Amino acid sequence: MMDKSLAEQYRMRWQAVAEIEISEQRQASFSQRWQKLNAIVRMVAALGLKPEVDLAQEQIVYTRWNTLRECYLAEVEEKRP
Repeated sequence: MMDKSLAEQYRMRWQAVAEIEISEQRQASFSQRWQKLNAIVRMVAALGLKPEVDLAQEQIVYTRWNTLRECYLAEVEEKRP
């Protein structure tokens, strides 16, 4: 059975794990974040979870997406020999 001190230790360990995860996320490069975002978008499309949006909002999203894509491609080009 778990007493108060064991519960506190358990909670503190998971807080430490959360802090490490936050640190790792902050250290992730733009390329790594971009790849993760692309994976999520592909999964949403594959599962058929595309939400209903109006065309004006969709155009704003496409514009932002293209800006991010251009930044990513520029970063990739800079790293090429």
